[in-house]
Amino acid sequence: MLKNIWWPLFGNFNNLHPEYEVIDYMRRSRFLDYAYIPNFVLIGLEGDGYEFHGRNLTREQFSYERNRDTFLTGLGWRLIHFFIR
Repeated sequence: MLKNIWWPLFGNFNNLHPEYEVIDYMRRSRFLDYAYIPNFVLIGLEGDGYEFHGRNLTREQFSYERNRDTFLTGLGWRLIHFFIR
């Protein structure tokens, strides 16, 4: 993602934070793949592969992922999911 998408668009990694930690409503650490935080805007970038985020999810994992996105959106994050092969 960084090589093929980010660098051609921006040409730098300013304000981009890998493995950005967010504490959830149960006081557990959760990590965004990348957080882009320019001028107080919160953008979460998530690389989602089919094997982990599709085929092999249990109902509990599926529910957790949806709740996680809803929680982050409630905190003001804008989330962008990229499909990764």
